[in-house]
Amino acid sequence: MLHSTFVPIALLAGAALLPAQSDDFRLQTVLPARARLAEGNDSSQFPFGGAPRRIQIAYGRDTLDQDGPVAMRGIAFRPDGPLAAVMLGSWNVSVDVSTCPGSPTQLSRTFDDNHGPDRSQVFNGLVQATPRSLGAPPHRSEVRIYFFPTFTWEPRCGPLLLDFRVQSASGAALFCDAVTDGSESYGLIANTSSAGSTTANYPASGVDRRAPVLDLLIDTIGAPSVIAHPAGSALPWNIQPNTGTRAMYVYGPAAVGFSEARRITRLGWRIPASATHRARVYDIKVSLSTGAPNLPQNMSTTFGQNHGNDEMVVYDGLWQTHDFSATASVSGFEASIPLMREFEYDPELGSLVVDLQVRNVTGPTSTAFEGEPTGNPDVARIANTANALATTATFGPQNFALTLGIGSTSSPVLPPNGSSGLSATAYPWDTASGLRAQYFYGQAALGLSTPILIRHLSWRLEDTATDYGPAAFPATIDLSTAANPLSNLAVTFDLNHGADRVRAFDGVVSADYSQSTFGPFDFAIRVTLDQPFRWDPTQGPLVVDIRTPVGLAAGNIGRPAAGHFHPGVARIVHRLDPNATTANLGPQAFAMDLRLNGPWCRGTVEPYGAPCGGLLATSLFDPAIDSTVAIQLRNAPPSHIAPCGFALAPANIDLSPFGAVGCTGLTTGDLGVLWFITNANGVATASITIPNDPGLHLFRFYQQWLVLDGAAPGGVHAAGGLKIRIGG
Repeated sequence: MLHSTFVPIALLAGAALLPAQSDDFRLQTVLPARARLAEGNDSSQFPFGGAPRRIQIAYGRDTLDQDGPVAMRGIAFRPDGPLAAVMLGSWNVSVDVSTCPGSPTQLSRTFDDNHGPDRSQVFNGLVQATPRSLGAPPHRSEVRIYFFPTFTWEPRCGPLLLDFRVQSASGAALFCDAVTDGSESYGLIANTSSAGSTTANYPASGVDRRAPVLDLLIDTIGAPSVIAHPAGSALPWNIQPNTGTRAMYVYGPAAVGFSEARRITRLGWRIPASATHRARVYDIKVSLSTGAPNLPQNMSTTFGQNHGNDEMVVYDGLWQTHDFSATASVSGFEASIPLMREFEYDPELGSLVVDLQVRNVTGPTSTAFEGEPTGNPDVARIANTANALATTATFGPQNFALTLGIGSTSSPVLPPNGSSGLSATAYPWDTASGLRAQYFYGQAALGLSTPILIRHLSWRLEDTATDYGPAAFPATIDLSTAANPLSNLAVTFDLNHGADRVRAFDGVVSADYSQSTFGPFDFAIRVTLDQPFRWDPTQGPLVVDIRTPVGLAAGNIGRPAAGHFHPGVARIVHRLDPNATTANLGPQAFAMDLRLNGPWCRGTVEPYGAPCGGLLATSLFDPAIDSTVAIQLRNAPPSHIAPCGFALAPANIDLSPFGAVGCTGLTTGDLGVLWFITNANGVATASITIPNDPGLHLFRFYQQWLVLDGAAPGGVHAAGGLKIRIGG
C-alpha cells in the first residue's frame, strides 16, 4: 500500500516542501479489509469516470478490520489490476461524508436520505493525476483525496457513506480496483448525468453491489514523532522463527505527541528508508497501560512492575504483515495492528506502556524497524529475547524506542484531570426533582485550540461511590458556543447561548448497574447525541444546557457526579424548575467533569413502570450487536421461581383483579419467557447473546421479571420493566 504522487492539486504547492516520497506517512488500512493483500474481482468507473455525475458509496462495519473509531485524514484509490499505466486525468470533485443510518445494500434512491446527522463536506477541489507506469497487481493506491476537516467513522454506529459530486472531468478516465462478490456489506448508487441530482438513475433499480477498494489514511500521531529517525531495532518484530521474545517500550508524556485524553484504536510501526520488509505472520499478544510519568528514567527489569493498574490486553492472536518495497524516504506506518479493544490513554496521568509478546513467527527473516536514537530520556525499553512469557528482562533498561504510529480519536476530559479542587454535585444526576443546569467549558479547560466534533457526552461519578444504577433521566441537552465570556455570564439561561445553539439530545440519559470502585475513566453516565455538535474552542466556551423534568426514578440508585473548581469552567442552576428562564444558583467557577467522545454508540437500558414487592431489575453490560447483555433480578426472595418475559412493546396490565394489588404486568411475553430460580441471595441473571447482525442496530424490546411467591398478595411480585435498545 504505497502511495504515489497523485494528489489534490490544492496540495501540490506544499508538496515541494516534502522529500520526493512515494508513500503517505499515515497509518493505513483498506476497505474491504480482505483486499489489503489481494486484487479485487472487478473494477469501477466510479468516481473517476465521466462527468457530471453524483456517486454514493457505502461501506459496512464488516468491511473494516477493527470495531473502534477511525479518524480519517483522507482516502486513496488504487488502479484496476489489468491497467499497465495511469493516464493524465483530472476531476473537479466535492466529497461529503457521514454515518449512514441504513444498510449499504439497501440505500435509498434519494441521495440525502442516506446521510446521517454527522454529514460533513470534507473536500471541494481538483483531483489531478500524472501519467505513471504500473507494476504487478495489486497496484499501489495512486489517487489520494485529503479531508478537511478530519472525519471520524464509528463503525458500530453505522456504515461509512461517501458522497461524490463530480462537476467536470478532463483527460482519461481511471478504472479503480473494486469488489463485487458480496462478501461484505457495501453498495453504490449514482446519477450518471448530473452532479446536483437528488435521486439516482444507476443502477436502474436497487443498489449496485460494488465498492472500489479504498485505502483509509488514518489520522496518525507519532511517538516520539512522525519525522524519520536513523536508528533501527530487530526487537521484537525481526526475531527468528520459533523464538519467543518479549519487548516492552515506554513513551513518556513528552514523547507521545498529544496532551489530551485519547482512545487508541490502532498501533503501527515502519521500516527505515531504503529498507525492504518481507511478509510475515506473527503470533502475538499486545498489552497497554498507563505507567508512572517518570517511568522512562526508572524502568524496572520486571515487566509487571512497569504496568499501571489499567493494564489491558488489546490484541491477542495472529497478525500478518505484507511486503514493503524499499523507498528513498521514510515510509508510512504500514505494519499496523487494529486493536481488539480500545484503550483510553491520558498523558496527564503518566507514560504509555506498550508490552509486545511475540510467541512465534512464520515467514522469511526481515529487516529491523525504525526507532529513536539511543539516549532519548523520554523513552525506554526492556526485553527478553528468548521467552515471550518471561517475567523479567535480559536486556535493558535502555533509553530507546521504536517509532510508534498511534491511531486514535480525541476523548478529552473537561476540565483537565490535573486540575485541583475535586468536589461533587447532585445537579442534575442525583436529584429527586427536575431542574435546569447550564455548564460552561472554556478553552482553558480543554487545552486545545482546534475544533472538535462532539458525538458523545459522559460524566464521571464521584470516586467514593461503590455502586450505581440503574439510573435513568428523561432529559434534553442543548449545546452552543457561548455568547459571553466566562467572566460575564448572565443568570438568564438563554442569554448565554450562542447563535449555533442546537438541541443535541432529547431522550433518556441512562446508566447501567455497576458495583465497583470508580476510577479516573469511569464515566458511567453516558449519552450518544442525536445530533453531533462542532465546537471551536477559540470562538468561545462550550455551553451544555441540561433539563431533567422529573429527576431520579424510584428504585434507581443515583450518585453525585465528580466536578472541579477551575478558572476555565462555570455553571448556573435552577434547582427546582426545568423550565426556568433564570438561575437561582451561580454563576460559580465549578463544573461537572465532562468527557467528550467516549465509547462508541452504546445501547441503552431504560427502566419503566413501577415495581411491587421491592424487586429491582438491572442490566450489567451494554446491549450491543455481537455481545452478551446480562439482565439481572435483585432483592427477590431466595429459591423462588422467577419468569423473565420479553416483548416487542410495553404493556400496562393491572394485576389487582388477580389479587396482586399494586402490581403491573409490563410485558406480554410475545418474544418469549425464560424461567429461572433465584439464588440464596435473591438474585437471578438472564444472559442474552445478541447476534452479529447489523439489522439489529437500534432494535428495541421490553423485559420484565416476575417472582412466584405464595406468601405474596396474588402469589406474585413484579419488578419494573426495562426498555432495551441495541447499540452498534
